[in-house]
Amino acid sequence: MNKVFSPYVEKHRSEYDYPSLTSSELGTRILNNFLEVNSAIEQFNKKQKIVLVASDFDEQTLSAVAWLNDSGVDISCFKLIPYRIQGSIVLNVAKMLPRSCR
Repeated sequence: MNKVFSPYVEKHRSEYDYPSLTSSELGTRILNNFLEVNSAIEQFNKKQKIVLVASDFDEQTLSAVAWLNDSGVDISCFKLIPYRIQGSIVLNVAKMLPRSCR
């Protein structure tokens, strides 16, 4: 948060009513308030999913993704190949990993 949201808060500091807080403290307060108002504190950042999309994957990437899957990380690889057919672009999508559904 300090690298992204704090500079934003500092740039727009005049929009907030907490002059005694640092940008980091104010950013944390704003984010926590947002999560609380939206009843998301307990669920926020608990279930991430990573999706990698490329025209191809090398063996090292596939090996790392397989290891991460075995370690409980929800990560998938999708191979996308675009084709031009009669002036239209069509995507061929193939799921590379994980091979079976959880």
